[in-house]
Amino acid sequence: MVLAGLLLAASPLLAADAPDKPPARESLEAFHRVADWVRAWDVPQEPVALDPPGTRGAHVALRFGGRVLGRGTALGEDGRTIWSAAREAWRQADPALPLERDALRADKLKEFAPAIQLEIELAGALTPMGRDWHREIGALSPGVEGVAARIGDALEAVFPTQMLATDVDPERGLSVVTGRLGLPPLPPAELSKRPEVRVYRFATRHLAQPRPGVPPCFLYRGSRIVGIGEVDGAALRLAAAQLSAHLAMHEWPGAERHGVMGDYSLHQDSFAPLIAPPFSQALAALALARYATCPGAEGASRLAAARLAGDILAELAIVEASESDPLEDPVAAAMIVLATREHVDARLTPASVPAEFVERAAAGVRSAVNDAGGWRPETPASGRSVIALALVSLARDEAPDAPVRRRAEAAVRAVFREIPPQALPTEMPWLAWAEMLLHPTGEIPAAEALRGVRDLARRFEVSPSDLDAAWLDCEGGVRFGPGMQSPPTWSTLKPAALHAFMLGDERLTAAGEVHAEVARMRPALRFLLQLTVREESLYLARDAERALGGVRPAPWSSTVSLDATSMALLALTETLRSLEARATPR
Repeated sequence: MVLAGLLLAASPLLAADAPDKPPARESLEAFHRVADWVRAWDVPQEPVALDPPGTRGAHVALRFGGRVLGRGTALGEDGRTIWSAAREAWRQADPALPLERDALRADKLKEFAPAIQLEIELAGALTPMGRDWHREIGALSPGVEGVAARIGDALEAVFPTQMLATDVDPERGLSVVTGRLGLPPLPPAELSKRPEVRVYRFATRHLAQPRPGVPPCFLYRGSRIVGIGEVDGAALRLAAAQLSAHLAMHEWPGAERHGVMGDYSLHQDSFAPLIAPPFSQALAALALARYATCPGAEGASRLAAARLAGDILAELAIVEASESDPLEDPVAAAMIVLATREHVDARLTPASVPAEFVERAAAGVRSAVNDAGGWRPETPASGRSVIALALVSLARDEAPDAPVRRRAEAAVRAVFREIPPQALPTEMPWLAWAEMLLHPTGEIPAAEALRGVRDLARRFEVSPSDLDAAWLDCEGGVRFGPGMQSPPTWSTLKPAALHAFMLGDERLTAAGEVHAEVARMRPALRFLLQLTVREESLYLARDAERALGGVRPAPWSSTVSLDATSMALLALTETLRSLEARATPR
């Protein structure tokens, strides 16, 4: 009971009792009872009434080395669902153990069993959904709410963590459930017309061991809710180091010069696409090069980041037989220009990018605009802010009245004119960065526009008053739509990086505003940390070391996004830079 008290104290929000979930303390006690069975590798044959009050179902998973050896699910109100699910998971796992069935197996099991990770999820009350449930199913919170369906006496359910592990949303989860009940795959609107089908939603109590042999954590959407009080300089520096280290896990492992691999699946321990697109590779190189000169970054971490940034850029210049020319895309070319100049400025590792490749990338950027700085029709509308920033970067050493400088200024002004104000947050931080590079001193022409973008993003930021039981981990995220119909994703990181840039410039954030602005930035940084794969989420990962520090595109995803990780690292780096620049001497 001492351990139970410590865990409850450590996770007060997740361990709080709720009327629609089994009680926390009894759930933890049941977890330890099953853990005893696992350590002994002997789940009783006779039924055991172990369910906490209010339990209507259980899902139990047994993992070894990140791989699921067995899982079981049981529904009912007889108090035996935990035992039944555990018994099924153990029955599947026993033959899957990498142990010979010989006279020494029993002794080997004593050494092997402690390496098994246990996960238990308990369903609370099944809440019937109305006859218009096909309109409600899409609004369920993925990874938090489970779905169930009944036909007659037959009842099936999919638990939230089962959907989370396979990136299945509630609508697709319901298709799985109705398929088990023998129904053909039908759209929800058609399925809702069948009177014999009853559909339910349910909340769960979820506990899992992040690593073998450690106590369980109470989890929410497969993770732990980051408290706003945890957002401080030490946490941001640690997160930045972990993100930088995670990007190194994407490095191509073979002899080919492919740079880095794409998004990473925690559940499958695989990358897709195998070779990341040129823009994504260059964005990762930019983030790493910026981090290499970040205040507070340790020496070894800085050098590793600078080395990887240089290697990515050097390998982009080598077009293998299976690759296309990265400079065919002007937006990718622009990001290559930005990353290359940043890597050269870092001066931590020798520049190894061929000059001819860099000049070709620069030529591709310049060709995106006409002599007057107007956009050519063939230049893609999406990404013009990145191209504008690259033009500014190429012209930064020129005199203010030089033709290339005037073209860069005109391109930036054109983006501000063409993009509707409500869409400007998605063009950040590139547009803000370009404006500040163009005007390093004196008045910033778009200062009011940038302040307006910052205010707009904060108007759509999820505040504590917006939270309910289904979206507790979304505080600080930016909704690009009404209510929670468009819940926040990694797009939040773009205005978060803008806030960081603006904090560091006294023309956009006056000295008297710094402390208040830092406080206003904390919710967005909290959401960034929420998206990051941390220790307590590692139970989901096939390879814990690869997964740690990756940034998911949304709280309900079990995939790490290369672009999201790079943008998060950029936002963290700029925050740390700005905090250092605006620090008040004691």
